[in-house]
Amino acid sequence: MYPFFVLSTIVAVLLCGLTIDIGIMERTHDGMQSAADAAALGAQVSHDQEDTSWLTNGSSDAATNNFTNGVNGVTVTVNENPASGSYAGEYDAIQATITQSVHSNFMGWLNSGVETVTATAVSLMTPCVYVTGAHSSTSPTYPLSLTSTSSLGYTSGSTMGCPVYVNRGLNVDSSSKLWANATNVVGASSASSLSGTAYHQPRYNATAQSDPLVYTAACSTLSSSCVNGTAYGITPPSFSSCTSPYTNHTWASGGTYVLNPGTYCNSFSFTNSTVTLNSGLYIITGGGTWSGSHVSGTGVTLYFTKGGGSNFGQFKVTNTPMTLSAPTTASGGSIPTILIMNDPAWTQTAVQDFQFTSSSTNSGDGIIYLVGTGIELSSSAFTATHYLCFDVDNMLLVGTALKPLSNFTTVPTGEPFTPMGGLVQ
Repeated sequence: MYPFFVLSTIVAVLLCGLTIDIGIMERTHDGMQSAADAAALGAQVSHDQEDTSWLTNGSSDAATNNFTNGVNGVTVTVNENPASGSYAGEYDAIQATITQSVHSNFMGWLNSGVETVTATAVSLMTPCVYVTGAHSSTSPTYPLSLTSTSSLGYTSGSTMGCPVYVNRGLNVDSSSKLWANATNVVGASSASSLSGTAYHQPRYNATAQSDPLVYTAACSTLSSSCVNGTAYGITPPSFSSCTSPYTNHTWASGGTYVLNPGTYCNSFSFTNSTVTLNSGLYIITGGGTWSGSHVSGTGVTLYFTKGGGSNFGQFKVTNTPMTLSAPTTASGGSIPTILIMNDPAWTQTAVQDFQFTSSSTNSGDGIIYLVGTGIELSSSAFTATHYLCFDVDNMLLVGTALKPLSNFTTVPTGEPFTPMGGLVQ
């Protein structure tokens, strides 16, 4: 009886010790997982904001959660292009791994008193160029096409930090460059033509994504624009009536004009003029032509639709310097971050209904959001200080250098593409 009691006591003590050790390991892992999540997400947000210190920021977020690299046996590793796991080889994925050697109390006789605990998290960067190619019957063979010494995401030796998403296929001719942190193509490599320079190499057969800015009013089901019961996306303005006297109004060539927000029906064309747009929402029907002019405005949203006797129309800008920036807040009916947008019910007139040609340039932050049609930049340039993003059906660059940016820190509403990024593992 006595030997059995002693043996039972020893077994009971060992089981209690094992339970305590397991509890310590689980508690350590739970804290470590939170720190790894914070590190991956913090690095991703910093990377999205074009912050070159994103690696350091990720490690700092782990330290804020009590896991500091090199302290108490802790190792924190933050890197893009994970070497293993579901997102291995993806340059738009940031992986944070934390390990720590934890001393055990009762399991030492099995492993010298040390257990290694590991936690891993992965966060996806948010693209700032979406070429949806949704209208296969009217989109070009290659929804994204770079020709005649064009470049996307490459200027003076620097590369773009935010990824590119392309549906169906891309074309980069032998004189052009596509340098993006990651280029994800929905479709096989055989559906693309890549004879120019690409870095990193595009990843084909990527998972299809829906339009990240499409508005979803109801959240009964989850979608790209409806996350955790919250609706995302851009609510399109509605046409009511034309603003008097801007119906079929003709602006004299060579004039100087100051315009206020309103609805301009078939009256948004200027030639050799200087035009200032006061901040707010401009609803435009019938399209417009800017030629040889200079147009400026801060906090401006240009919304193209139909109504007032005018149908959808092309917007053509030729040899026109522009200094236009999108609103940061919803003032005057304008849409934060949106510089140019068309009606979601758009009926396509040309493959690219929005054309900027012959040295037309724009300097200013903003998103170009074109549903059902594309944008052409030919011998033109768009630049920005903080963010320059595109969500379009198709994009054609001809002799144009374009470097999108994704730093939305100046906008109180934040990154409008946010539901497309974040923790995934």
